[in-house]
Amino acid sequence: MSEYRQIYILPRSINIRVDETMQSDSLTFITQIPPTSLVRIMDIQTDRLHRSHLAQLGLTDGTPVRVIRNRQHEPMLIGFRNSKIIIGRSIASKIQVSEIS
Repeated sequence: MSEYRQIYILPRSINIRVDETMQSDSLTFITQIPPTSLVRIMDIQTDRLHRSHLAQLGLTDGTPVRVIRNRQHEPMLIGFRNSKIIIGRSIASKIQVSEIS
């Protein structure tokens, strides 16, 4: 069942439809995703500086990402938009994703 949520974007607000697949209970952090999985970035919960840097690399909300390497205590290797980058675990632990089926 879909529901509508109101989002405030100054100077006005809009209503968006939220499907069941977009509910927060299906979100997890990218550090918990096994290699070769395809996910979509839903939220980046970090400060403005890191969010800006990731956006400059092309890593924004809604971007499909493939986890290439995810070993404990090592940086993560991810692929997106015909690119591969390594992200430190501290930043990766703040990126919420949902699995693409």
